[in-house]
This record gives sequence, C-alpha cells and structure tokens, in this order.
Amino acid sequence: ALGFRDVGEQTAKLLAQRFGTMERLQEATLEELNEIKGLGAIVSQSVYDAFQEPHNRKVIGKLREAGLNLAEGDGPVPVTDGPFLGKDFVFTGRMEHLARPKAEALVVQLGGKAGAAVSKKTTYLVAGAEAGSKLEKATKLGVAVLDEEGFLAMVRDAAPELAEGLTR
Repeated sequence: ALGFRDVGEQTAKLLAQRFGTMERLQEATLEELNEIKGLGAIVSQSVYDAFQEPHNRKVIGKLREAGLNLAEGDGPVPVTDGPFLGKDFVFTGRMEHLARPKAEALVVQLGGKAGAAVSKKTTYLVAGAEAGSKLEKATKLGVAVLDEEGFLAMVRDAAPELAEGLTR
C-alpha cells in the first residue's frame, strides 16, 4: 500500500507475518529481511532501503498520527505447525470450484506458503484450466503438479473441518 519498490501482495504478507507491526518492520535489519524464506536479496535490500528514506518514515509517521492501525493483530503470528508446514504452493489457470484467493488463504491457514511464481522451492503447482507457462516451468523443474480436485482432496485429508463448502 505504501508503493515500495518490489513489494507486492505476496511480499507484504511475508513481511506482516514475520514482523507483525510497522514499527518492528521499520527497525528490521537487512540480515533479518534476508532470513525470510520467499524474499530474495534484491527485494530484502529494496525493503530495507525504503525504510531508510526519511520521506517514507515521515509518511508512515503521519499515517500513524492520523489513526491508521499499522499492526496486524497483536503482532507476528508465526505458523509453527500445520499439515502444510514447509510446503510452498503456486496456483495457475482457472479454478472451477475454488477462488484462487480462498485457495491461497487455505494454504496459509494450514501452515504452508502460497507463492506467485514457480521455482525449485515450489512443492506443488495447482493447475486449473488453461494453465500456461507456470505449468511448463513446473514440469521442467520436476515440481509436483496437482489439479484442483487433487488440491481439494489434500485439504479435506488435512483439515476436514475447513473443507466443508469449499466452493466459490
């Protein structure tokens, strides 16, 4: 939301999960940023540099003074367990039964990570209809590919209580 270079929705989620508050994120060292799985060295440096800029600190201060809550809950909520812990999912193509944001939220709720790009660290690519270059890359890298039904079956097996009514 602040328009920092290289910080999109996925990166913002990783930062919020790790630091929890804007104050804590502002004080993060480059080393702490580099430790976050899913953030590369370039993005970590970009985030660090953004918080070193006096103008950005001033804008954040004004937002805080205006009453904007810059904390996610009561602080960081690290996911330390769950059936998807340590698993990275990427979604591609059109899903028939489950909206992509809902699917990504389920992955996070079950302890995993939902990414936007396929890499050698990706555990599963969930491929819907009309999957394209992500499917090709996953195949090349040897990443396990699931269809939507396979993903839903994993969710049902892992957390039947979350699986009820899993459609758009």
